[in-house]
Amino acid sequence: MLIRMAGPSPVEALNTALELDNLWFGERFAVWTMRMWFATLSPDGSHRPLLDQAYRTVGATEAMPSIDGALWVFKVGARRPVEISAPCKRALTCDEKRALHLLACHQQGIAIAAQPVAEALFPPSAARASHRPLSLWADILERAGLDLPMRDWDLPELRRPEGVSRHSLH
Repeated sequence: MLIRMAGPSPVEALNTALELDNLWFGERFAVWTMRMWFATLSPDGSHRPLLDQAYRTVGATEAMPSIDGALWVFKVGARRPVEISAPCKRALTCDEKRALHLLACHQQGIAIAAQPVAEALFPPSAARASHRPLSLWADILERAGLDLPMRDWDLPELRRPEGVSRHSLH
């Protein structure tokens, strides 16, 4: 375990992951969800029934409203277009890592640690709007046994400011 600054205090975190193969199953499921959801925005929306069925299979029959709520904020509320890969890609984008961080923080009960990423990704109103649906989605994943660990993501908003050591008291 590594200690990573995430928000106002350090948290234990696993090493970063660059590809889907390095993620826990719950993380892969969340990334697949994001990718499939963004694919449903195509004119035919043909991936939506598959996404709904996947959540029903893991026992989360009421998942789609919270997923829709969380990912619509990513789609329309982000400061810039978010980068979500196609479902078949192996590499993770920085925005997919951000989403995993947000979900993991909510699932671990440390939503305050999500603040630096939420503020980097969303304007304040969208960051507030994302809180509840992300929390619900993270809860649905947890109830389905799909754990999301904290990871040491290499994201600019999670880096310790210059001159601040891990052991600083101030």
